[in-house]
Amino acid sequence: MSRKILVSGAPGTVGTELVRLLSQKGVEVRALVHHIEKSGEVSLPGVEIVEGDLTDRASMSRALKGIDTFFLASSASDTQVAVQAAAIEAAKKAGTGRIVKLSAYGADKNSPVPFFEWHGETEATLGEAGIAYTLIQPFLYMQTLLMNIPTILGKGAIFNCGGGGHIPVVDARDAAAVAAAVLTSSGHDGAVYERTGPASCTWPDTAAPTSALRGRPVLPSTLPPEPCARRAGEAARHDPRPPEPSRRRSVRP
Repeated sequence: MSRKILVSGAPGTVGTELVRLLSQKGVEVRALVHHIEKSGEVSLPGVEIVEGDLTDRASMSRALKGIDTFFLASSASDTQVAVQAAAIEAAKKAGTGRIVKLSAYGADKNSPVPFFEWHGETEATLGEAGIAYTLIQPFLYMQTLLMNIPTILGKGAIFNCGGGGHIPVVDARDAAAVAAAVLTSSGHDGAVYERTGPASCTWPDTAAPTSALRGRPVLPSTLPPEPCARRAGEAARHDPRPPEPSRRRSVRP
């Protein structure tokens, strides 16, 4: 497919890598950024930079002009549902043909965890918008483990919410690779792509090599439910289900 793509969340963990991949493919890309002066990482060959905000109708009208496919991503916050709903409405008014949303593994509008609830709400909104769509649901990004650096160095602890469970963390660059494949090909309408890493590790598994690098013991420490819910949203910032028919797939780029 050679139609023009708008990428929101461009200077983000997934968005930056996605723009780079699309540029390499020679695809026409428009990257939506909040501040032009901070767009250096996505100022690449074939990439048009536009300044705007997902909630600003005028800037979204300009950004979506001539766009066939819209990659929807934004920072995690308690305004995320309203922000992404406004973006979906803008895409609908602009006649955008397809939206590919970066969601999250476990997204559910009835989830007690705000981060998953927000994504679930937006998935429901998107399913009712009357626009072709695809959902990409990556598991916990490996990059969010960097949030533990202060406690690893200061307390010798990796705080986590998984206890002894197995966590198939995924590299954000792999999520970007899946998005690039979906954005540049057809046959993905209504599909839900879950993305996990190649191995499922426990937190003790993660702590062991970290101990070796630190030269002193690093121990996993499981947080109670409330701090876990808060931490899920913080991790995302560090950076009903869609209607049938839908095809839930676990894919590799």
